[in-house]
Formats: sequence, structure tokens, C-alpha cells
Amino acid sequence: MLLIMTVKADHSTAEVIEWLLHSNTEFVRLNGDVPISNMCIEVYENGSINMSLFGADNSYYLFDKISKFWYRRGDLTTFKPALMSNKRQAIRILEEEWQVLKKFILFLLEERPHLGSLAKEENHNKLIDLVKAASAGLCIPQTLVTSKKESLQGFSNSITKAIKDIFLIHKRNRIWAVETKQVEPNNLQFLSNRVFPTLLQTEIMKSYELRVFFIAGEFYSMAIFSQSNTQTKVDFRNYDRKCPNRCVPYSLPHEIKIKLLAFIKLLNIDTGSIDIIVTPENQFVFLEVNHIGQFGWLSKNCNYYIEEKIAKHLTNL
Repeated sequence: MLLIMTVKADHSTAEVIEWLLHSNTEFVRLNGDVPISNMCIEVYENGSINMSLFGADNSYYLFDKISKFWYRRGDLTTFKPALMSNKRQAIRILEEEWQVLKKFILFLLEERPHLGSLAKEENHNKLIDLVKAASAGLCIPQTLVTSKKESLQGFSNSITKAIKDIFLIHKRNRIWAVETKQVEPNNLQFLSNRVFPTLLQTEIMKSYELRVFFIAGEFYSMAIFSQSNTQTKVDFRNYDRKCPNRCVPYSLPHEIKIKLLAFIKLLNIDTGSIDIIVTPENQFVFLEVNHIGQFGWLSKNCNYYIEEKIAKHLTNL
């Protein structure tokens, strides 16, 4: 039986499940945003293992019934004991205990044929990705991480973005998304001489952007014409709902495919979404890879039926 780990609101998971139902593939779904309320793991003297997990939504999972695993999204969480707020040290210790248990559960699941990896997602590092991409022969943007104000001022024509992931700031019933932005030199004068380590990259002029989804060595690519729209020029994820970017199927050059395959092999990952800029000089510049990147909009814009292909891959694991 296939175990799918995802979150309740992931629409792409639901569409893949429709194809699994169509092919009569047995599966169970574990929503990572539902805590594990009860569990039992037995390790016998001969090394065999018996494990059962029970979700707070009355779902249950028996280890010996699971033959393959798809990590799509989410995390494994457990219930938090009712401790007083001054018991922070005890809460920290219990959280560390759970992290060890979680790693063991994931180890057991990923010993089976699987697609995706929560462990690799948690250890994902964009700076390591850049180094690996360059090692694979891909072009990358010049990158600076600095805590010195003068270094920021000396890095002209640049953009800045989160070192890890896009994050949200909640304040007074409003939400701000911290996205990729152009560096405004006039704003740097208000900074102190020492700042928190900040990432900057040389801004790459582009003809268009590529979103490349891959699974098991196969690529599905889409060109995004974001450059002519001031709202999406720096980051196409700053979507213009009134005037959406034109998105079309795209065939990657053979030499770029070879380099991407080498990059994927270096990271030892089997699925994800890659962002690339194509410059006016037809140079392909790697930006980043997202292990759990969205693929639904790419699939529908380009008629790739990626959901069906994922379902077939999972069935044949």
C-alpha cells in the first residue's frame, strides 16, 4: 500500500489521488498538519519492526501494510503536553525527543521505494544548491551574503531575497510577504553599520523565465514571459491577477538537460521545481530548486497531465 504524506489544503495531492483511484491503486493519506495523537514502535531482537501511528482525526497507519511512500508536503507532528508556560526547558527537551522519533519514522518510510523526502526538504539549503549547480556546469548569479553595510552599498544592481524561503509577517490583521526585491540604494542609508547577514544577488536581465518540474529524470518545462510586466519583472511570483503572464510549453536544450541531470544527481533528489532565467544573450542562469514546488499550474497551462504521470510513477514504484 502507498502512504501519501501531504497537508489538507494541497489541491495537487487531491488531483493525483483521483488518478490513483482511477487505476485502483491502494493508498492511505497522512496529513502532516494533523498531529499524531498515539503511536507504538516495537523493535524486536531480530531487528524486525512493528509500528502503528494514530492521527488526531481518527486515521491510523500500520507500518507492515506500507510498501511505498510519497512525501508531498507537510511535517510529522505530535500532540503537545499540557505544561505550564514556565516549563520551557521541559518542552524543549520533549521537542528534541520528538525530532529523534520523527527521523526514525522517516528512515523507516524512506527505506521503502519512495518519491520525495521530508528529510532532504528540512536540510535544503539554497546556498549549497548554488555551489552544486555551478559544479554541474550551470551558470549561477553572483551572490553576496554580508552583515556589513558598506558591502551592501558596494553591491550595485542587485536584488535581495530570503536565505531560506519566502516568509510572511503578520501585523494588525495584515500580512506582508517577504519576496525577491530590487535593492533600493537610498534605503541603505537608514541601516546600522552592522546588519543581520543578508543575501544579495546580481540582478540578471531576462528575456523570460523557466519553471522546470522534474520527476525521476523527466523534465516538464514552461516559459514565463514576466519581463514586460512591472509587477512581475523582478519576481513572477508577485502575480498580476488582472493581467497574468503568458505561459507556454518549453523544450529545454539538450545540454541544459544534461547539466540539470548532473545537478539533481549531486543533490540526490528525485522530484522538485527549478527556476531558471534565460537572458537576452540566450544564457541559462540557475536560480534555485524547490523540493516541494507547485506543479499544478504548470501542468494545466502546458497540458502536461503531470498529476497522471506522478500517479503512474507511484503505482509502479
